[in-house]
Amino acid sequence: MKDRATVLCIRDGRVLLVARERARWALPGGRIRRDETPADAARRELEEETGLVATTLTYLFRFGGLGTHLT
Repeated sequence: MKDRATVLCIRDGRVLLVARERARWALPGGRIRRDETPADAARRELEEETGLVATTLTYLFRFGGLGTHLT
């Protein structure tokens, strides 16, 4: 699975969503390129998908997925 960066943009108590295929709504985000940090990917994806430029980002967490990994 490819690493992804997702942006949670909240303003005036409202959450920014972008339209996806088949009329689904989602948070802005996408794959992290090899040459960029997660923060850089989040900034890029936000601008590509919405035209907004982030001046400040706060890292919240890394999500490892719902699957169980047995070792």
